[in-house]
Amino acid sequence: MDDSVYFRALAAGFDVPADAADLVLVDTLGDAGLDRGVRVGMLARLLSMGEDWGAVTTATGFALEVRPAARPIGRLLIEFGQALLPFDVFAFAADPLAAITRMFQAAEGRP
Repeated sequence: MDDSVYFRALAAGFDVPADAADLVLVDTLGDAGLDRGVRVGMLARLLSMGEDWGAVTTATGFALEVRPAARPIGRLLIEFGQALLPFDVFAFAADPLAAITRMFQAAEGRP
């Protein structure tokens, strides 16, 4: 799926301008390791199944924030402390280990 098409639909659902805002899932618990991975996996699975975003983010320890976009089209991002990473809900739900590896490689500028 084209990320920009998905993000535009998501932004419209939250009534935010897709070309001016990022949607950021902020980790509110701050735990690390396996616990965090389990929460992110649960977050991705529930969101990809169409569950209510407010209920899912609360249940998994995340808060959804709207922030000014850092590039011409906004993105869905996930924030852990100082790390801000692109978050592909469907890729993560399908293969959590591979998706988290790709997220951190992309953040480090590696292919």
